[in-house]
Amino acid sequence: MGCDAALPRACCPLLGPLFAIVLIHLPSGASGQFQVTALTSPVWASIGGEAILSCQVSPRGKAEAQRWFHSHFKSAILLQGDWNGEQPLAEYQNRTELMDPSPNDDPGTVSLRIRDIRVSDNGTYTCYFKSVSYYHSATVQLQVTALGSALHLHLKDYEEGGIQVLCHSAGWFPTPLLQWKKLGHEQEPYASKVQITEDGDGLFGVEGALILKESDPVSWVCHVSSGLKNQEREARFSVADVIFPHHSPMLLILPLFLVALVLLTLVCLILLRRQLRENGRLLLVKALRKPPSRNWQSIR
Repeated sequence: MGCDAALPRACCPLLGPLFAIVLIHLPSGASGQFQVTALTSPVWASIGGEAILSCQVSPRGKAEAQRWFHSHFKSAILLQGDWNGEQPLAEYQNRTELMDPSPNDDPGTVSLRIRDIRVSDNGTYTCYFKSVSYYHSATVQLQVTALGSALHLHLKDYEEGGIQVLCHSAGWFPTPLLQWKKLGHEQEPYASKVQITEDGDGLFGVEGALILKESDPVSWVCHVSSGLKNQEREARFSVADVIFPHHSPMLLILPLFLVALVLLTLVCLILLRRQLRENGRLLLVKALRKPPSRNWQSIR
């Protein structure tokens, strides 16, 4: 018989224990559950270095197997537990390992170390944990970086009424941005021709061309950056008036004159040496042909 409004105190209090008994015997989906979390900020790693990716599992003991994969579920890089004999990708073998917990780690921390970082390692990683009846995962972003070589500046040739200056650097990741700026006006990039190349390792090279005219008697800055923190290089280039030949014609004539003078001196020295050798040879021949002296007869 159910409770009605007339008997609230006599009958309804019995429903509390009854519901408790029912809840105890119902199968609970939460009994084997756990949570996996990870930091939202990316992990930074340099080419050739190592990266440590971490996730937190709570409670740790309920996860029976774990799987780390890159970009796609089938791209497993490390497996632990029962995965039906599946093997991780060959390119990650001998480069990955699970780290032992340290005293400073939060409870349930699981850390993966990746050694010998390459450009291909860049991207999103997932730490995936499962039990018999439950699974959960979290993602970690790995940002691979490479600081390019020191900038190389050199003059190429005359073009469009000015001198073409090239700025070159190689070994960047991600794709770098090259900008020319007037010294003192760094907030105003100057439009220039830029060429991006990629080598066999996935690293980028960049070259920018700037045409400087006599009307630009200022210093310039070649600035290259990958857009990431502390991943930038700069080189300054000052254009002197002396590099413009029409401003001082003697600057071109003088080197040519000096070269011609040196060559002429060398030719004269060679001819003089030959003449001295020839004169010496003639004197020797005359000395050998001269008859012997007869002064000894007069002495006798």
